[in-house]
Amino acid sequence: MKPDLNQKYSGKKEGILVADLEKLLSKFASALYPLTYRKVEQEIDLNTMSNGSFMNLLKEAIDKAVADKADTEMLKVWQYELKKEELDSTIESHSYNRIRRIVEIEKNQACLREGAELINAELMLPQEHVLFELPEEVAKNNDEEDYAIFIPTAEYLLEFPLNDFAYTVISKFEEPKSVKQVISEMVDEFEVTEQAEMDQVKEVTIYQITEALQQGILFMSNSEVVPR
Repeated sequence: MKPDLNQKYSGKKEGILVADLEKLLSKFASALYPLTYRKVEQEIDLNTMSNGSFMNLLKEAIDKAVADKADTEMLKVWQYELKKEELDSTIESHSYNRIRRIVEIEKNQACLREGAELINAELMLPQEHVLFELPEEVAKNNDEEDYAIFIPTAEYLLEFPLNDFAYTVISKFEEPKSVKQVISEMVDEFEVTEQAEMDQVKEVTIYQITEALQQGILFMSNSEVVPR
């Protein structure tokens, strides 16, 4: 039996305490998919979702509403939110991610302290660190950065916005490579031939790699921490 709120709580009743079921479901939907739901909420009847799996029914309803809109940018925003949900739900062990991240960042710091050894270091982008092209709407709110990388941490899914250059450098480590090789590839990609220009590309590439190591985006490829 549902308890009488007046017998359990004598304070002022407002907000969630007086919200009806539809308002509660709307708040939940907005929390789950804040970017997409507000665009299609007028086309969705939440009252039909009180029975069964609310999340599955909501996802199906948003899918249909987005498809009916036939708006490419809206679809990209929806795919972005689904990707974040998918990655967060596939994190197997938050504790493991915390330990691994601490170990790997410490190894990265040791590599950076060596200085001259960085050029010969072989690095990799871990499989669970996912690069993603951002929808225009999201990019506008991220200082016009067109890409992001999603990283599972102990508490939540971390999202780093990336510009074109950072994305290009980091993506080259999707297969383990030495820093020296990636610098060579970046020089080729920019098609520079003057030594001063080559040195400039090398400098900014090393800077980007250093930042990625410090933030735990890239790991050493000879890691002894076995991926799950």
